[in-house]
Amino acid sequence: MTRQEVKQIIAESQGLLFHEQVAMEQATADEVLKLLNYDQYFTLSKRNLPENKTAILEVLANEGFVVRQGDKWKITNLGALLFARDLTKFRDLEFKTLRIIVYTGKNRINAYPELNFKEGYACGFDHYVQFIMERTSVEVIEKVFREVKETYPEKTVRELLANSMIHQNQWRPKLLKTL
Repeated sequence: MTRQEVKQIIAESQGLLFHEQVAMEQATADEVLKLLNYDQYFTLSKRNLPENKTAILEVLANEGFVVRQGDKWKITNLGALLFARDLTKFRDLEFKTLRIIVYTGKNRINAYPELNFKEGYACGFDHYVQFIMERTSVEVIEKVFREVKETYPEKTVRELLANSMIHQNQWRPKLLKTL
């Protein structure tokens, strides 16, 4: 079994859900604030940014993004997946980075180079949607005016993207290795 599989089985035997599991242990307060895009959390939740790091960490702990561990902190999978500045900094979650491939034509033969987005899902969601909208829109020239028309409604793209991120298979790296 891989390290990730053993960790998952132990966590499940203790009744821990995936989002409650620890993505990083023994982080200092400064490391937590460097790794997590906490300011984006406060922006998205329409809350004022606290004036000091202790207050910021308390809010993050109340939301379940971090857990106090003596004078250190644990970053949960939930905190990392949603607000990581760079998911590849979390060894067990680096395979969760969002990868978008744009194919040309109706098959998978020709594609632009794939793009990997490293930021957490909540931080980058609007960026991901905008990227997809730009790549799927078509340019129409009528008479003297050029207009960009959306191929798909943005609401549909947002819903499909959110569902694909929420319902992804957490054992995907294992499956890819066996194929």
